[in-house]
Amino acid sequence: MSLSNLFHQGGFMMWPLLACLLLAVIVFLDRTVFLLSSYISFEGFRDWLATDRDISRPTDLKPFNWLDRLLPAHAYRQSQSPLILLLGGVEFTYQNRLQRSGVERRGMQAASLLQRRMGILRMIAMLAPLLGLLGTVVGMIDSFREIARPDAGVDIMRLADGIWVALITTAFG
Repeated sequence: MSLSNLFHQGGFMMWPLLACLLLAVIVFLDRTVFLLSSYISFEGFRDWLATDRDISRPTDLKPFNWLDRLLPAHAYRQSQSPLILLLGGVEFTYQNRLQRSGVERRGMQAASLLQRRMGILRMIAMLAPLLGLLGTVVGMIDSFREIARPDAGVDIMRLADGIWVALITTAFG
């Protein structure tokens, strides 16, 4: 049984499921390209923080965490991956409450860039199983409608085949 045969046997509810799959793949590729193409240097991160009017250029900003033991300090500065900074984190002493709020505001801006289009994935994660169940319900209705025809007797093979086809959308969802 090939995938295309299963797709066609699943009925018309397979098309919205395919659309959900394609949209999820597009969002995944978009986020992957964004993360891999983002160049974050340690000095650039420190300078970016300092562009906020409430934050003076912190000189005591330094990487920390378990990555300190694995990577030398220059690896943070030369990293091509934003994940190094995200996993390693940063640590510095706030000079005042205004500086702390500025850093938090900048952190929220950076987080919003990273979380862009994640709502689409959450929506697909909720919608796809429901579409699969809807396809099952539609398939079961079709199966029982076939059995309920006056000229058709109760054929257990026909019922089993209809249920099998109806459950394909649940599996794909």
